[in-house]
Order: sequence, then C-alpha cells, then structure tokens
Amino acid sequence: ERLGEVLRTLPASAQDAGHPMLALLAPMLAALGGDNGEAVAALDRVAAHPDPWVRAARKLGTGHLAMNSGNIEAGGDDLAEAYELFERLGDRFGMVVSLSGLAEVAMAHGKPADAVRWLEEASDLAIDDVAANWAHTIGMPLGWARAAAGDITGGRAEIEAAVRVAERTGNLDHAARGYVHLGELARAAGDLGAARTMLDRAAEIVAARPRRPDLVFEAATAYTKLGCLAEQEGDLDAAAGWHRQALDLLASSSVLLTQSNQTLATVVEGAAALAAARDDHARAAQLLGLAHSLQGFRNEMSLEVIRVEAATTLGEAEFEAAYASGRLLGQPDALALSF
Repeated sequence: ERLGEVLRTLPASAQDAGHPMLALLAPMLAALGGDNGEAVAALDRVAAHPDPWVRAARKLGTGHLAMNSGNIEAGGDDLAEAYELFERLGDRFGMVVSLSGLAEVAMAHGKPADAVRWLEEASDLAIDDVAANWAHTIGMPLGWARAAAGDITGGRAEIEAAVRVAERTGNLDHAARGYVHLGELARAAGDLGAARTMLDRAAEIVAARPRRPDLVFEAATAYTKLGCLAEQEGDLDAAAGWHRQALDLLASSSVLLTQSNQTLATVVEGAAALAAARDDHARAAQLLGLAHSLQGFRNEMSLEVIRVEAATTLGEAEFEAAYASGRLLGQPDALALSF
C-alpha cells in the first residue's frame, strides 16, 4: 500500500521538479514491481514533460510495454517515434535501445532482414564509443536475425562470438540466451546431440544462480527448450517435467513479471509441441493460439510452431477453429497450464 501511495504522489512532484530521471522513477518502480497498468499510467502522466529527453524515454517505455502486452503495432509505432526523438536530441544510446526494440518488431512480423538492418545500425552506433558493451550484447540478436534471414553460418559465428564475450565479462543472462540460440540452430538442423550440449550449458549457467532475477526468463526459456528436445527424443515424461519447471518458475516470479509474456509464449509453444506428440492435435492448435494471444503475433519462425503445423492431422478449418479458441485465452490460462 505504501508503494502505491508513493507511485501515485511521486509523478506530480517529479514533474514539478523538472528532473528528467526523477520524472521516470515512478514508471520504473511500477514496471519493476510488475504493475504494467500503473507503469503505463505513470508514463502517461509525464507525456507533457518539458524535457524532450523525458518525452523520448516515455515513448521508449510505452513501446516496450505495448509489445509485451501483445500490441506489436502500437509498440512498433512508439519505438519508431522514440528513435526519431532520440535522433533529434543526438542521444545515440537512446537510438541504440530503440533500434533493438524495432528489430524485435521486425522479427515478430517475420522480417528478419529488416531486423538485421536495424541491429547493424545499432551496433555501429554502439561501437562508436557510445556503449561498447552494447556492441557485444547486440551481437546476440543480430546473429539470431542473420540466421533467420538465411545466413546460418554467419549468424552462428556472431552468436558464438557474443557468448564468449558475455561469459568473459560476466553477462551470464546473455550467455545463457546465446547458448539457447545455438541450441535452437542445432535443433533446426536436426543435430539433437549438439542441441543438448548447448542447452545443457545454458541450464548449467542458470541453475547455479537461482536467485538472480535477471536469469529468471533465461532459465525458463532454457528449461522449456530442454523439454522440446526431450520430446523430440521421445521422452514425453521428461519433456513435461521440463515445461512444468519453466512454467513454475514464471508463475512464482514476482520480479519484472510485466516482461514475461514473450517467455511465457515460448513455454506455451513448447506445450503445444508436446500435445502434438501426444496426438492431441486440437489442443496443440489451441495452445498455439494462446501463444499468439500472449505475444501478439503468429510466430511462423518458431521451430515448435513449424513442427506442430507439420504434424497436425486436423483439416485447415478445424485447425484454425482450435487456434481461434486459443486466441481468446490469456496469461492466467497460460500460467494455469498442466502437463
């Protein structure tokens, strides 16, 4: 209750004070506390702030929050506006963060070549003594986008280089994410042995640090991908156990829950693949619809989506009807899934 009082009273006083960072404290606290609605409301309260940097940062925040809630179009519009505002101000770091978000939007739209273009620009800005550490961080999504655009060898090499830097510098969330990406590339190529090596390494990183909040989403992703791998190997009980562990982690986490929708959708896609492996194809299609509802798009680049659609025994109309029923579900339904 006390935090709520602070969040309600701070924005007005912060805006009156005119300090840019103070003006953004309330929305940051709300987001960190998992209150997406209050974060948006707090950002709206500084929409007319006299400092143009605050207005640019607000658009950056509303863009990411919109994307997480599944509103990809609104998120993309806000991020594009944030980029333009930061560009006008000459704030290249703000431009880098905006470009990274725009790349996520491009991937959601199934346009990895556009994502590569945005991320290459972001990398160029970061390397130019703006935020050198971001240049290495950007290598992870850039390699992933490059692979999705068809340059698998180049993309893999870029991810591998980014992982090496992440491990050396202690950015273990990025290292774990990179190993998951490498595992996904191996699974897509049919090399389940290599995929296990990569995913086991990701799990090793996160399991050794269970209390680090920045690793929650990487852990859930690694666990659910290990579930997908076990399912491909024919061990459906182990697959269910991994997916359950991923879901339990997200359901019990009170840290940054507003940022978990994309990760939750990944777990739901894994559950869909497991349902298909159990020959429950209507349930699999429904779960893909739920994943769509969570992340705001039909993830045609997801290996699980591809596998479920290829394996289905449903006719097109029956599949789409089940899929549409999943679109009516939301986060509470996802968090309540059983395996």
